Amino acid sequence: DYPYTGKDGTCKSDSTPEQKVVGTYKRITSLQDMLDRVKIQPVTIAIYGSGSAFRNYSSGVIPLSKCDGRMDHAVTVVGYTLGDDGEGDADDAEGPVECTVEKWYHSCEPATRRLADEKGLKNYWKIQNQWGTWWGDKGFARFEIESSWSSGGVCGMYDYAEYINAL
Repeated sequence: DYPYTGKDGTCKSDSTPEQKVVGTYKRITSLQDMLDRVKIQPVTIAIYGSGSAFRNYSSGVIPLSKCDGRMDHAVTVVGYTLGDDGEGDADDAEGPVECTVEKWYHSCEPATRRLADEKGLKNYWKIQNQWGTWWGDKGFARFEIESSWSSGGVCGMYDYAEYINAL
């Protein structure tokens, strides 16, 4: 390990390969477990990616009833927003808020409690796809948070939800 220099040159490396153990994976088995885990790290899910609701997604929140297809695609849950956090119905601030999303974390200015995102949408999982920023909403989709785990969730997302358990 050495610091980034920002200059053309030769990489300093040790020719001895280093082995590292990532850990094991854990399966998520409840809505509360999913909510808690996504606060800490991204969660990998398998979904019905062949259906038109997902393939042609461009904006909004995909509801449970709109997904079809077969389990054939993996994506990452990187965040969520709930419609009710037990603190009342209104956001702390009125109007849109600008947020910068960097993978599974985000920062918003001003830093206030927000139930709705900058588009006024709420109660959804934020999904990152690997098809690039040309797809969906700059590479992301929103799936409705379905409270019944046994429903399978939007596009079957609850059927195979897993995360890395680091050692």
